[in-house]
Amino acid sequence: MKKLSVRKPSINLGNFDLTIIVHAVLIGIITPLLTEYMPIVKVRLIGVPILLMLINYIYAAILGLWIQKHESNGLQILIFPLVFSILAYLILPKYMYYFGPIYLLISYLAWSMSRPKE
Repeated sequence: MKKLSVRKPSINLGNFDLTIIVHAVLIGIITPLLTEYMPIVKVRLIGVPILLMLINYIYAAILGLWIQKHESNGLQILIFPLVFSILAYLILPKYMYYFGPIYLLISYLAWSMSRPKE
């Protein structure tokens, strides 16, 4: 006699990595808040873009490499630039949300260059 088994429903995220999503959202939220409320940055026109370039350019490249290394879904590249662009538009000077597409391009470049040649 066959034994019946009850299968639990599972949510298939289709190669989406939860750690990548959480890190991308956290960095996308923390860096605009950090640059907005940091008392060290005196000159906003020069200090804020330089600080964002140092932190977020490096993170965007690491994000692209991480996604490719772990063979996650490539659409996760969109999460960090999208969250950053929304927060930059809301709390930072208006010229800062143009950095979002640049971070997207850096992540995509790192992701596509680390793919194995076919």
